[in-house]
Amino acid sequence: VEAMHKRENLKKDRRVELDDAYEEEAAAREERPFRSKQEREQHEADERRKRSKTSSSSSSQQQENEQSGGQESANRQRRRPQLLDDETLYTLLELDDLATMKEVRKAYRKLALVFHPDKRRHDDNNENAEEDFKRIHDAYRILSDDQLRKQYDLELRKKREEKFRREFEEKAARSMNGFRRDDEGNDANGNGAASPKWQKPKFSNEAEERAYEKALHDAMMRAAKKRAEEARKRADMLARKP
Repeated sequence: VEAMHKRENLKKDRRVELDDAYEEEAAAREERPFRSKQEREQHEADERRKRSKTSSSSSSQQQENEQSGGQESANRQRRRPQLLDDETLYTLLELDDLATMKEVRKAYRKLALVFHPDKRRHDDNNENAEEDFKRIHDAYRILSDDQLRKQYDLELRKKREEKFRREFEEKAARSMNGFRRDDEGNDANGNGAASPKWQKPKFSNEAEERAYEKALHDAMMRAAKKRAEEARKRADMLARKP
């Protein structure tokens, strides 16, 4: 039981370490100070205490406004542009997901001039002009809103993590166990399956499994730190521009 608790605590610590690395990236992109998980929780607690000191009438009005704003935010979030398989809101604006807010605004202004229906009124290929502009505008509307962008970035982050874990898992499975059949009898080469499934690496003992978990965490940390460093360099470079 004690060993199980230690393992769970280790997983929590690693999750905090990874989340802090993601926060470093977000802070650099948004040009704000970095806060660790403990500092973020303290800041949120302080904000809650400040709000609780307001009068009951103000609190009631504030709560009503927050609920209204939350519903409005949810409605805006639902109105997302249709994306192709490899598209993101960032690629619609011809950006990557490390873009700063300045880059988002600049990209939107540039594309709005090109794709605005009025600009393409006499264009022979203007049938989709209005739809193209709407997609670009909707992408900007979400990425220029702090809360909506935070929600969207979290979705992208989860997808990146899932893809990273899957690729790491597949490499480990190949190196440790070779090509193996899954529960349905399909092998990794696709024999008998249109979409072959991979099994997780097969561990000989608990120590081997712990070593794998550590290797996975270390690899994810390196990737997260690399993104954070790239975000910092980009923000510094933009800050030096006139």
